[in-house]
Amino acid sequence: MDSAEYMALSKRLKNKKDIKSVARETKYDPDLLLVILSQKIVRNTKRNYYEIKRKAPKLLGDWMHGKRFLEIAEEEGFPPVLTASLMLQHTGMSKKQFKNYLGSPDTIDDPRLRKELKEAIKEELIYSPQGTRMQHGRGKEVELTVKKWLDMRRIKYLTEYDAKRGEHTKTPDFKLDQPMRAGNRWINWIECKGS
Repeated sequence: MDSAEYMALSKRLKNKKDIKSVARETKYDPDLLLVILSQKIVRNTKRNYYEIKRKAPKLLGDWMHGKRFLEIAEEEGFPPVLTASLMLQHTGMSKKQFKNYLGSPDTIDDPRLRKELKEAIKEELIYSPQGTRMQHGRGKEVELTVKKWLDMRRIKYLTEYDAKRGEHTKTPDFKLDQPMRAGNRWINWIECKGS
């Protein structure tokens, strides 16, 4: 896939509902489209984080006047769980308490908060407990694929686990014993990510 095609796919993917329709219309696997959408969300989140944090008190006011977390997040083009988190910090809720609520939303006493946080968690691709598990799982799958590829070619390496047990301060997933050429670059290490 060239960068123009990647950018065209990224532009079409606005939310997780778009994945199925884009997959039907293109030759691309839904898992690949999910990764493209995830990358887009993470980039946009990094770019807009401080703007949403600055607006959080106003957004909280909108919520207190009846707007739902999902509605506010959609209007702002920001992940619903992070939107709720930034807003609720202005009620005095700690990040730790919010994280506990994410893991156990049924423990929330306030019925509206419980319902809306459950909705936000359900819609969230990246910053929900399920989103985090999915990304971690994809990262582990990629690590296994890279390990098999290196082993088939008898390329020697040190794993992250082995590096942490030694005296290494930097611990990529795979530290190659000898640099390897890939195109015009030399590779000394490989880091695997789920996104």
